[in-house]
Amino acid sequence: MLVIPILLACTALPHATAGESPWERMIEESLSAPEPERGKPAPIVKTLPAPGSPEQLRELLLALEPRDRHELEALLARHGGTLAPFVRLILGDRLAADGAEKEAQANWQKAALVPLLKEEAQRRLANDGRATPDGIVAGLMVPMSGPSAAMGNTLVMAARKAMADHRDVNLQLEVADSGGNAAGAKAAVESLVKRGAQVILGPVFHPEAMAAAKAAKAANVPIIPFNPRAEILSVGGAVQLNAFHPDAQARVMARYAISEAKVKRIAILAADSEYGQLQAQTFANEVVALGGIITHSVLFPDNETDFSNALKMLVSQEPDALKSRLAAARSAMLLDPLDRPPPRTEKELEPVRAFDALFLPTSAKQARLIAPQAALFNIRAPETLFLGTSLWNRPELLEEADSLSRAVFCDIDMDAREQFTTLHKKLLGTAPVPALSMLTYDAVAILAQLARDQRLGGLEWQQGLTRESGFHGSAGTVHFHADGVSERYYHVYRVEEKKIVPLATPPQTGAPDPNRSPLAPRGEFLPAAEEVVIRDHESDSPVPAGDSVTVPLPSTKE
Repeated sequence: MLVIPILLACTALPHATAGESPWERMIEESLSAPEPERGKPAPIVKTLPAPGSPEQLRELLLALEPRDRHELEALLARHGGTLAPFVRLILGDRLAADGAEKEAQANWQKAALVPLLKEEAQRRLANDGRATPDGIVAGLMVPMSGPSAAMGNTLVMAARKAMADHRDVNLQLEVADSGGNAAGAKAAVESLVKRGAQVILGPVFHPEAMAAAKAAKAANVPIIPFNPRAEILSVGGAVQLNAFHPDAQARVMARYAISEAKVKRIAILAADSEYGQLQAQTFANEVVALGGIITHSVLFPDNETDFSNALKMLVSQEPDALKSRLAAARSAMLLDPLDRPPPRTEKELEPVRAFDALFLPTSAKQARLIAPQAALFNIRAPETLFLGTSLWNRPELLEEADSLSRAVFCDIDMDAREQFTTLHKKLLGTAPVPALSMLTYDAVAILAQLARDQRLGGLEWQQGLTRESGFHGSAGTVHFHADGVSERYYHVYRVEEKKIVPLATPPQTGAPDPNRSPLAPRGEFLPAAEEVVIRDHESDSPVPAGDSVTVPLPSTKE
């Protein structure tokens, strides 16, 4: 069994502080060489020798593990030679996850020819890690009864997909019904602990996550909820939040505006909701920290459809501002006879746009309503840069593409999400809940990657989870920080002529926000309400409420 030592203060542990070894530096220098430009000869890359010990092997595989299929194929093309088998081992994992079983087997077979890789490759070729002595019992708690039962079933399917993609790991998954409520979550934790769970994955919603975290602490078992509420961390114990954190998106957009778009004066227009307030405050803090200026920050009622009052405040057109502006204009002296005479009435006062960008952490529906209304107040794209979040990434946004010309927003890798959705449905016969299914998949995949690393002599639980190299997730690299918060990379996209195009992603340090409040407001910050709608589950057989199951691996045949 994989041993996961429990340390109740693990959320306060830093990353390993030991300096890099010469071998680790050589790996970093070699693997970080730039990819050759299309049509040009590949640059000369300093060849990294093959690892000469199990420890060097572990460090090399640790560096390769977080990389996606494209990166690994590029490395294979650039390096080849002695490094090729090591790249092929991990590339085989990516190919198998994509359903390319024959190609995966071919890569593993070539990797097995190297003595240091023989055991690792044979584990994959055997296609059944459960036969190996090392392993881990993970408890997955999701709502299998009540109004969210269908969602819980799809999350179990996502966990099955992750198990199939890490066939070399002896991972036993015990499932319990959280019921979507606090009482059910507490009972589920107690049930999973009795069944030998060494770590608990889930639940989803805030009340049940709070109850589950308390029960896990009492049982001295680590827990990884799928919820971004930082309040869960206040429970104490070994808690790591595996979630999409909305405040991270606000920081990415602030960095893009200041560093990439080179705008300094920015206004904020957000809903008067927990999500809107958090996004607005985080964005403002980041802009100011980067040397920018927040000229206005206006909140509107959450369900608003007429944004004229809020827009008037942005351009000093509300009644009080008009009176002050008119009085100031009348008292101004004409310095030149050719100067335009001062306005005589409030209607003659033009809107004053004192900003170059407008941050709209709103839904796509609200964004496409705001943009044409804003044009009536001299707030027009592309002269004004509109900035959004992942909530914008909906087809209806393009219905107002003209008013949102060259607007930008951030989201996780859209290609990766689409591929995950397609493969999930193809292999498991069910459409996933995009955000939550990806989080569930990642939780299981991360445990498997920890088990791989530990069997090669890697770090124990608390240090391993916060390893600096991160983990390969469904939408790219996932990092866990010592404060209990996870981080994923966000890509920046631009609206252009009825289509959305990717831009270069701003630098993301991977470090947690030092100004983040330890107790964010309560609420459910799921990426969007549309993403928790369940469809096309006729082919699934849900787990009966209250029952526990050991989830089998699905077939990996093409």
